[in-house]
Amino acid sequence: MSITKATILTATNARLNRTDSVGDIDAKIVKVIMKIVALVPSIAEKTADVTVLVNTYSVALPTGFGSLTGVINASGQPLEIVGSIENLLIKKRSETTAGTPTHCAIFANSLYVHPTASAETTLTLLEEYFDTSADSITLPDEAEEALIEGVCALLERDRGVAGLITEGELTHEALFKDEISILQALYARRKGKS
Repeated sequence: MSITKATILTATNARLNRTDSVGDIDAKIVKVIMKIVALVPSIAEKTADVTVLVNTYSVALPTGFGSLTGVINASGQPLEIVGSIENLLIKKRSETTAGTPTHCAIFANSLYVHPTASAETTLTLLEEYFDTSADSITLPDEAEEALIEGVCALLERDRGVAGLITEGELTHEALFKDEISILQALYARRKGKS
């Protein structure tokens, strides 16, 4: 299952008893997606495993790789991302030359590690991703209710600004915050297990 714009539109119209939100739904969905990603660390992460072969210090990144947010070894320990290939080369010249990789950098669609792998090493790459299009919602299914409530809150706020409802009738902002709290707890637990 995946979250679709049609699902969000149907749910928001039903909850707000309206039919006129189709014109501004795209911008509202994108705004709420960005808010969810900002408020729930790692909700927009996906993983890919790569293997650094014995006596090598680089591996090609998976096709379509986005923004690196972390690298974890098979023991669950994070590698330090040094930021640039130049910083990694400085480490290579001044420290141990082979062993279990502890540092990494991205350069030219490849992941470079230090020290050079003394044994075949599988690394899990964490990538931050989300599409800023309402037509391709990439949030996980468990974020659907938060997305619906967030869009409802924005639509409800617009109606309040237009004088169609009073401030005391704004209920969806609180429901959105509740859904965000649930997602934060869920993803904090998941991070604790990795």
